Amino acid sequence: MTRYDVRHAPFAPILRKLGERGVYEGAFISKLNDSEGEAAETQTWVEFSVKCNYLGKDSGRELFKEYDEIISMLISMISKPNIWVLPSGKKETRR
Repeated sequence: MTRYDVRHAPFAPILRKLGERGVYEGAFISKLNDSEGEAAETQTWVEFSVKCNYLGKDSGRELFKEYDEIISMLISMISKPNIWVLPSGKKETRR
């Protein structure tokens, strides 16, 4: 049984990668912090794209909002890593 559901689908690759080798809380938080920074950088590029008329305002707003939601999820995961990380970084056994 996995520890995430459909709402966390954007994070499935990160969770799978970390889960495959077992992970410590610090490594998990570090990976999520990196992801948060990348999402914020993407928002900046969305803003530039709209200002340079490469992207329409409506599309830009929609994308920016989507990334706000992703960042919120990342922050939530960072603030409660115990939900996502197995104790002592041990892998969960599959049944």
